[in-house]
Amino acid sequence: MATSSHRLRWLLGTTAAVAIAIGLAYRWRDGAEAPASTPPPAEEAPHREAPARPPAAPAPAPAAAPATAPQGTTPGAPELPPNVSPTPSEDDLAVPPEAPQTAEWKQGKTGLILDSLGKRVQRLEKEIQEAEARGDQETAKRQRILLDRSRQRIAELKADGGGR
Repeated sequence: MATSSHRLRWLLGTTAAVAIAIGLAYRWRDGAEAPASTPPPAEEAPHREAPARPPAAPAPAPAAAPATAPQGTTPGAPELPPNVSPTPSEDDLAVPPEAPQTAEWKQGKTGLILDSLGKRVQRLEKEIQEAEARGDQETAKRQRILLDRSRQRIAELKADGGGR
């Protein structure tokens, strides 16, 4: 009977934890959506002290700005420049054709791989020396395996004509 009550407590605790997690997730999701009636805090005007004396003449009213957002926009959405359309055109969605992979391109790519592998070999050689200096033979052995694989890959790439 003890395991049954233990199991029941575990199930109730787990169920409560899941319910709390789901509730927090819904609250977080709903909290991320700002209500349309409240302006974002970044747009608040800075606090200024009242002037010591009133201005002599009232300032002219600025040019009439649109009181409502343009159609097709949502409140709180960033304003787009006039030369940018809100939805991409079909031309923008088209994927450009892949450039041909010429022999020169392949040789350049192979050269970059060789440079990277050369740097890796140097790093591994240094790590092996440091591990041996510390007396860590296991790490030195693992690094030697990686070093041998990298050197083998360099030899393969050079044999295929990728050497500079």
